[in-house]
Amino acid sequence: MILKPFAAAALTVSALVNAASAHAQTDDERFLTLVAQRGITAPNDGEWQVRFAKANCNDLNRNTSVPELVDILTNDENGDPLFDLVNARMFIRTAVEVFCPKFSSAVSDQAPAPATAPAPKQQAPKSSYYPNCAAARAAGAAPLHRGDPGYSSSLDRDGDGIACE
Repeated sequence: MILKPFAAAALTVSALVNAASAHAQTDDERFLTLVAQRGITAPNDGEWQVRFAKANCNDLNRNTSVPELVDILTNDENGDPLFDLVNARMFIRTAVEVFCPKFSSAVSDQAPAPATAPAPKQQAPKSSYYPNCAAARAAGAAPLHRGDPGYSSSLDRDGDGIACE
């Protein structure tokens, strides 16, 4: 009689473990979820992406370097790359994270190059006047937008609000 509550508790724990494992994601599902969450633009369907990610791990096992993999993904013989540089690196990093984590140190060194911000446009003085577009360009003010200091409709040939384009 005393064993019945323990047996019932064991069955309840067993049922909970079975239910949890039934809802656990497979590695393939986890990979596709991460690809979607990270906004990786990948060609073809999910099945292809999983096969290709596993092939990347096989290549790493055969001593292909991460830069070589990135090169393969971004430079196709036919001139039609599978990925742009950023997506190739993220795809490989996600494949390694899920399917071959022993190579995580190899991909951690392959951080995407930071985007360089364009040089700030030199601000023209508030009382600017440019007799022509050559002068505006020489001052670093071109192109001039309607409302910018130095803008003049005489410099805006097509009247679109942008002078010295």
